[in-house]
Order: sequence, then C-alpha cells, then structure tokens
Amino acid sequence: MQNYATAFGLVLELGQDTVQAIMADALAPVRQQPEFLVESAEAAWAAPGWHEAAVEYHHERGKRVAVVEIERAWQEPKRHDSVAAATLQAAEYLV
Repeated sequence: MQNYATAFGLVLELGQDTVQAIMADALAPVRQQPEFLVESAEAAWAAPGWHEAAVEYHHERGKRVAVVEIERAWQEPKRHDSVAAATLQAAEYLV
C-alpha cells in the first residue's frame, strides 16, 4: 500500500503521516482479530498441496474429459509461426 501511495502521489499530496494513518485505519479490523489470522494460517498450512489437490480433482472428475485437452493445448501453439520462439518455449515449459 505504501508503494501505491508513493507511486500515485498520495504521499506528496497528503503527507506521509496522513497516508500512514489511512493504512492503519484500513488494517485495524485485522489487527483486532489475531485469532482469525491464526486460524486462517493454520487452515492454509493444513490444506493439501497443489499436487494432492490436482490428484483429488482428477479422481473426482472420473472419466469426464477436461474442458481443454492437454494434448491439444500442447500442439496448438506450435501451429502458429507468428508466435515468438520465447513465447513457445515458455508455453512448452509450463505445459
């Protein structure tokens, strides 16, 4: 928030003390409920990782086909000669 306030000229216009007070007021509800933050953090750590979530998703989906087939997504960028090589390499890496 500080970076945005500086970038958009709020610090120059309002002054650092005023910007700091605005940010403190905005975050006051969160600071007053530390148990909520602890519960949220514990829930996040207890959640399955992306791999486990992906396995569960595919298991629950059963034999239904994905909306976009991975093979098609892999081949599609290779058909366009006008796409930059770096973009194709990045897409291939991500797939």
